[in-house]
Amino acid sequence: MHFYGPTSSLHLTEQRSSSLLQWGPINGGSEQGSQDVAPELQSYLLNLYWTYQHTVLQVVHKEAFLGDMQTGRNRYFSKLLLYCIYACAARISERPDIRALALPTDEDIDDEQPYFVKKATELLVIELKRPQITTIQS
Repeated sequence: MHFYGPTSSLHLTEQRSSSLLQWGPINGGSEQGSQDVAPELQSYLLNLYWTYQHTVLQVVHKEAFLGDMQTGRNRYFSKLLLYCIYACAARISERPDIRALALPTDEDIDDEQPYFVKKATELLVIELKRPQITTIQS
């Protein structure tokens, strides 16, 4: 439903490519981490991702991602990509309480998505309005 490739006629409606011209923070401010995830959990999940997941599927350049995360630039960092990394890392965590943030548990009777998946889905809808390289990585 949301496809913006070269075979789509949607690219003909734009006079210029916004993804090539915009490299500043999308929201006009710094996007350093996520405010709703504790710093200790952020550090744990990022370390888990860079240690185990990243070695299998190297889609994200660690230094570029972390550098842009620190400076607030959005060329190689976005909140969507950050939450996708959190979800990938939480899935392989040994702690069940953290795994529950990315994987549904047997106790979940309703169809509510795990927190990281739900947050990443919400951010994806927003980022698809102005796709960039982090959208593809996510």
